Amino acid sequence: MQLLDWLIVAALIGGIAVVGFITKRFTRGVADFLSANRCAGRYLLTMAEGLASFSAVAVVANFEKFYEAGFPAQWWSLILGPVALAIAVSGWIAYRFRETRAMTMPQFLEMRYSRGFRVYAGIICWISGIMNYGIFPGVTAQLLINICGLPDAVFLAGFEVSTFPLVMIFMLALALTLTLSGGQIAVMVTDFLQAQFLYVVMLVLIGYLLWRFSWSDIVIGLQQAPEGQSRLDPYAQSEVQDFNVWFFVILGTLRVYTFMAWQGSQGYFSAAKSPHEAKMGRILGGWRTTTQLLLVTLLPIIAYAFLHHPEYAADAAAIEAQVAAIDNEQVRTQMRVPLTLQHLLPVGVMGLLVAILISAAVSTDDSYLHSWGSIFVQDVILPFRKKRLTPRQHILLLRVAIFCMAVFAFLWSMYFPLNQYIFMYWQITGSVFTGGAGAAIIFGLYWSRGTTAGAWTVMIVGPVIAILSVLARTFWADFTALHFIFEEFPLNGIQMAFVNACLCVTLYVTVSLLTCQQPFNLQRMLHRGPYAVEGEQPTSLKRRSFAARLFGIGPEFTRLDAVIAVALVIKTLLLFAMVIVGTVLNMFVDLSESFWATFWLYFVIYMAVLAVITVIWFSIGGIRNLHELFKSLGAAKVNALDDGTVSAKQET
Repeated sequence: MQLLDWLIVAALIGGIAVVGFITKRFTRGVADFLSANRCAGRYLLTMAEGLASFSAVAVVANFEKFYEAGFPAQWWSLILGPVALAIAVSGWIAYRFRETRAMTMPQFLEMRYSRGFRVYAGIICWISGIMNYGIFPGVTAQLLINICGLPDAVFLAGFEVSTFPLVMIFMLALALTLTLSGGQIAVMVTDFLQAQFLYVVMLVLIGYLLWRFSWSDIVIGLQQAPEGQSRLDPYAQSEVQDFNVWFFVILGTLRVYTFMAWQGSQGYFSAAKSPHEAKMGRILGGWRTTTQLLLVTLLPIIAYAFLHHPEYAADAAAIEAQVAAIDNEQVRTQMRVPLTLQHLLPVGVMGLLVAILISAAVSTDDSYLHSWGSIFVQDVILPFRKKRLTPRQHILLLRVAIFCMAVFAFLWSMYFPLNQYIFMYWQITGSVFTGGAGAAIIFGLYWSRGTTAGAWTVMIVGPVIAILSVLARTFWADFTALHFIFEEFPLNGIQMAFVNACLCVTLYVTVSLLTCQQPFNLQRMLHRGPYAVEGEQPTSLKRRSFAARLFGIGPEFTRLDAVIAVALVIKTLLLFAMVIVGTVLNMFVDLSESFWATFWLYFVIYMAVLAVITVIWFSIGGIRNLHELFKSLGAAKVNALDDGTVSAKQET
């Protein structure tokens, strides 16, 4: 990192702080702080929420995945396309949840089940969330320290202080500045602007690396992979244990089951200005993901090729020596790609990379701090209060809770031993809540015979299984008395989460069938029919054709909306068909690595072209939505009763 690099980073941080301060004046009520007063349009939603889930930790996790599995991980991820497509075009969970007008998922659980269940679910959701988020500041700090070449310690007031906690404090303080100032409005606006910056820089970064290294050099490096661990041929990976085809099959199943159960960015779930905009935001997300995948796929693959190419052996040895100097084995795995990039990027481009990593970190930190702090207040504290808080008191309490979440995350990152892949840790800690909540949410929204008893059952059993799994995975090696059973715990995080989900679905359905005495009134909860909210439901009653239903096109769709949805369906199904054809062809023909090298070249070109088109398209739409957001917020009247509490009428 040279002076120019640091100036780029400083300009980004300053810009984020200024925008966050400007948005503060639009936060006048609780609905503004929690849900941006439900004024967000589709492009603003998809870009901001997309960056909120694209954290620096997610970048590192994807670096681990694609470094270990190479291009085949991208191949097998294409089988998830139909899953994401079905979720998007059907409005799975998102549409009905927005119809409930709930601000948090536990608030919906109170509407559907009971206040006591909401409190309990809110506590479990909060525990799961802070455990899951707790590693974020630490992984981010390790990333920035290593990629920026910061010293292990500095002297402050004559005392030697470790750099690690200082970097964590700085990054958390930056996220807190945004979150505490304007709540969801500040979070969403700054995430959107950072997303625009990230996508443009990403294209510059990828362009530079592909200019510096020829495709033939990349292929030569990838061909050095051990037998059974090909980084090119998806059907030559018999020795890849964690990120193989079964990882993606289970991941796709869990995405359907846990969709919107995970509350890390719950402020976005209720921010759409209508259920249709929420659905279109999900559909547009199907186009956006290609842009993000380009970055997290190519960087670790190029790093692997560089470290294994015979021509760069001397440079690779120097990088590996730097990696070996890191004490913690799991941190060494996480930092191999960032340290390689540190050697590859010139002045200026290096600063741009660090800037987008900081953007990714801040966008997730502010979203997660906002979510877990809000859930603690809305779903753990407020249900016990008999007297309603004033908007000023309510927002103050939210800010205090958000600050406390940052303190907890700092302490967790300082002392928790992370000894598995980040993806695996996410899956099992997330299932502390989602293991049972997935069943409670899905059946609660779609099945009128689901009961409170069924929900209680899965929300007791699910967390117990998940927490025991976390403890077993973390501390199994320390209990040598158990090694006669298994020397190492046999299941990874995603496998344990899958087992938990299957058990919870079975329990929910069984208990509900045994205890249901009267179907629940879903029409009232979803504000349909005689309970409809003016302006939020489609006015056309025209019967949809089979094709329209197949593509998820409702009466509220414009012609352009329909074109976007149909194009997404066609693109996704063609890519999925390509995997099926490739699998069948592989049964009869032994495709060479040179074939796969050519295939991946054209696939990278396809992703790059689509990324350029998407960045331009979404930036134009997002800027228009941003203007509409501020216009709507400026004209909106503060409703002191719209604070996320559930009235007796809503519970009926």
